[in-house]
Amino acid sequence: MKVLVSGASGLIGRELAPALSALGHHIIRLVRSNSASPSELPFNAACVEPSRDFVRRMDDASPDVVIHLAGENIARRRWSEDQKKRIHNSRINSTLMLTKAFERMKQPPTRFIVASAIGIYGDRGDELLTEASPTGFDFLATVCKEWEATSHKAEALNVQVTNLRFGIILSRRGGALAMMLPGFQMFMGARLGTGQQWMSWISLTDVIHAIRWLLESNSVHGPINLVAPNPVRNEEFTRTLARQLKRPAFVRAPALVLKAALGEMSTMLLSSQRVSCARLQAAGFQFKHPDLSMALEAELGLLAREPSVSGLAQAI
Repeated sequence: MKVLVSGASGLIGRELAPALSALGHHIIRLVRSNSASPSELPFNAACVEPSRDFVRRMDDASPDVVIHLAGENIARRRWSEDQKKRIHNSRINSTLMLTKAFERMKQPPTRFIVASAIGIYGDRGDELLTEASPTGFDFLATVCKEWEATSHKAEALNVQVTNLRFGIILSRRGGALAMMLPGFQMFMGARLGTGQQWMSWISLTDVIHAIRWLLESNSVHGPINLVAPNPVRNEEFTRTLARQLKRPAFVRAPALVLKAALGEMSTMLLSSQRVSCARLQAAGFQFKHPDLSMALEAELGLLAREPSVSGLAQAI
């Protein structure tokens, strides 16, 4: 199968591309720099109109599936109005450009698998959230809703669309966990706010496993919650991570302090999202790491043998 992947250098993409290649799939990477390589296809993520050359090269590549993971890192800097525009445009514009390219291709792909996030639900307290739950109204929820809606334009071409609503992805090499590790290792691990907000997480191993599984299944599409079966409250997550690292975690970071330090971006840390993966499980998917302790142990097991943890705070 020919699979075109955007965001191939990001947290998910850099693990996914070689994993799919090892299974025998032919991988083509969407890249932002000019490239003459037949396995790389340059594109401008900020542009909403595909060039003739881009459409021609898409036709030449003739992918069966496009997996779109590219997007500005939401935790890179405070959410100024300019940064919020970058977060929005990097997702919506690039998705719109791809759907327009599909319209102009001689043979569009059969499937379009697009990143999204459980941030689409907003702050929902203890409510158990499924793919059918109403969406939220804050900044991230609004971006995710428009992102998914834009991807569904491809359905008019009989392209099957799947939206991957990622939970908090656990990896020591990037994302939220990597940003937490230095603080915990310096005995500064902290419960955030009240600590009662739900954290719906998933190991990077299960993310890759799930995308591979979805590629093999033509029956599962539309929105899919990619979260483990056992969400935990922030207080429990903090204790479990501290125990895994053999560090104390008695500190509390009050919500007011987080809001003062991070502004609107603090909603990522304080919002509560208790998300169900029942649809994925009902379709037959089996998690390798259904339990938080198991996931952290698998992800951090080699940490003690690594010479340094510097650089772990790289974002997606």
